Amino acid sequence: MTNTSYNLVNDNTIRLFFDAFGNMKRFKILAILKNDPMSVSRLQRVMNCEQSDVSHNLQCLLNCGFVNKKINGKERIYYVNEEAKPIINAVYKHINKYEKYLISCNIMANPAISMKNR
Repeated sequence: MTNTSYNLVNDNTIRLFFDAFGNMKRFKILAILKNDPMSVSRLQRVMNCEQSDVSHNLQCLLNCGFVNKKINGKERIYYVNEEAKPIINAVYKHINKYEKYLISCNIMANPAISMKNR
């Protein structure tokens, strides 16, 4: 990203993007839905958590444009937005390649230091 294109994006918008995308439950939902669209009830069973928790996180992902939904009879089927799939794939690729560095990052391991840099 060039400096010029960065200046076109509001810092708060960048923070919101990563807050939505970086939440572990929401990222797990994205990872699951990336290859297997499903309803809230099925996703709830796969994730083994409360339906309200799944619905709340799906609503965030839907509002932020990471997922879409289609209505199939009485069910709403959620699936990852095609534009979000390359981002998810890139995150997994980066994690696989740099996992040992991520784990050993002293700045991220120390919440006080990590929060100070926000």
